[in-house]
Amino acid sequence: MQAFRFGMALLCSALFGLVMAGDSNAATVAPTAAAVDRCQPALPTYEGSIRKRPKAVQNEGTTTAFVTCGFSGDNFSSGANGIYYAAVLLINNTDSPLQVTCTLVPGRHATVVGGFLPKTSTIDPGDPNGGLGWHYPDYDDGRFGVTAAVSCSLPPGAGISEVLSYFTN
Repeated sequence: MQAFRFGMALLCSALFGLVMAGDSNAATVAPTAAAVDRCQPALPTYEGSIRKRPKAVQNEGTTTAFVTCGFSGDNFSSGANGIYYAAVLLINNTDSPLQVTCTLVPGRHATVVGGFLPKTSTIDPGDPNGGLGWHYPDYDDGRFGVTAAVSCSLPPGAGISEVLSYFTN
């Protein structure tokens, strides 16, 4: 059920982005990238636990490891055109549900009040649609800036498969 809600939120956010584009010269851009391209272990001590697979950055160790992922927006935009939706898609390669906590940190030109935006989600085994998303109306209509990053605490067996962000340019 949680995967369905996340999938619906992702779809609604995409549709909302199309409406927000309003200006005939503006376009909603939604770059999606494989985690292997945008994520890395947060510290050298986690290098031994984190494996960069073609389909995910995965914790294959026996303890929790932290991974940092970057989002991109429009380098030439102001805060008003910055990232308004950011998400990480999560996977669980164990036989039990796992809790994953990620904290979004807004970047340059951010208009979001507050610097750290944590969220937690329970990911069911084999769920291909689990994830966490941050949408700007949830944060006083602030934007996350032209760059933003997320730090995720991955328990053993958890991974990040994709990162995505929406912005207008």
